[in-house]
Amino acid sequence: MSLTATAPHPDLNRSLGESGQKEYRRLCRVVCSAAGRFSLFPVESDFRPATRTALLERIEEDLRQKGLRLRIIQLGEDEWDIVALLEREPVQSGEVLALLGLENTPGMAPVYGSSARPPAIAILNHAREGLRRRLPGPVLVWCDPVVYTSLQEHAPDFFDHYTALFTFLDAVPPPLPARSSLELEQGPETLESLKSPGYFSPAALAFYEEQVARFSDPGADRARALSGLALALSSVPGSAGRREEALERAREATDVYEQLAVERPVTFLPDLAMSLNNLAGLYFGQGNYASAEPLFRRALEIREKTLGPEHPDTAASLNNLAALAEIRVEEFEPSTEGSTPK
Repeated sequence: MSLTATAPHPDLNRSLGESGQKEYRRLCRVVCSAAGRFSLFPVESDFRPATRTALLERIEEDLRQKGLRLRIIQLGEDEWDIVALLEREPVQSGEVLALLGLENTPGMAPVYGSSARPPAIAILNHAREGLRRRLPGPVLVWCDPVVYTSLQEHAPDFFDHYTALFTFLDAVPPPLPARSSLELEQGPETLESLKSPGYFSPAALAFYEEQVARFSDPGADRARALSGLALALSSVPGSAGRREEALERAREATDVYEQLAVERPVTFLPDLAMSLNNLAGLYFGQGNYASAEPLFRRALEIREKTLGPEHPDTAASLNNLAALAEIRVEEFEPSTEGSTPK
């Protein structure tokens, strides 16, 4: 597949920002050093399609100067079996594979209460050793936030093969960014959606710890890394100390987003609402409903003003408050006649 931008190239340097430029140089250095052997490189990014194409074109040109070829495999709704694709057209020596389009394959949209693996993700996990033999070179797996989370949850054996992780978060995000896959909320179906910790991934924990250490300035990069680390920490099994650390990180993320929202409200108010919701969810999971409620309410207020009452994120905030109200009713519901509230 050749690279052809579907829109005029954006200002890639502005989208990368200083941290993204450093990450890009690291990617080129590591990929070139891995030429000729299987190496898995997940690339987490929220780049829009035109920006992604521009970045891949830059990678393609820089690899060409090193005597390597970038080969794009585009997955989609009708063609998502990576093993079958590689059987038809095997990877050649000197090629660096870039796997795109996982977000468009069947079953990738998150469904509350479903533990089924998306088919494309299942194939990556089950065929990991076969893929290692079929891929005599580096593999870049492009992941939007949903795909990145799905790889950790549904293809842990494949994900843990990674040689290095890269992240490219747009330094010039759209005015109303898409809902983060890191949010705790998933729906009103059961109270356990807020009480239960998420899937624990040691790789995700290590990744976000690295990101927090890398981004020391209180900007958007650090806020995103703190949010991810808070949720990764909250999923560590059987560790009260880690849950306290998760709260600390979530509070810091919220403080950073508070300041960013003052400076650029159109861009960062939705992120602030997400961070408030995450922090509230952590309190909720620990049974601290008094601390959770005002945070849930503020997240709802922000979403009603910025996204509108019909937006799914606004509905999710209403669901969270409904779950909290149900808990409160259960707490004060007498179990026998004449009993007092708990």
